[in-house]
Amino acid sequence: MFSLALILMALIIFAAVIAWIFMPALRKSLEEPKFLFLENSKRVECANFKHSDE
Repeated sequence: MFSLALILMALIIFAAVIAWIFMPALRKSLEEPKFLFLENSKRVECANFKHSDE
């Protein structure tokens, strides 16, 4: 059980380091196709609004 927790912690730290290293590149690639991200966030907002309406 302890070893599993240790492995999970190592994976989380590893993922965080990779995300931190690749963040500038990801931000640059996200700046170009902004409309896709905006479309997704609008869809999420609509879904949330429908839920709160009920």
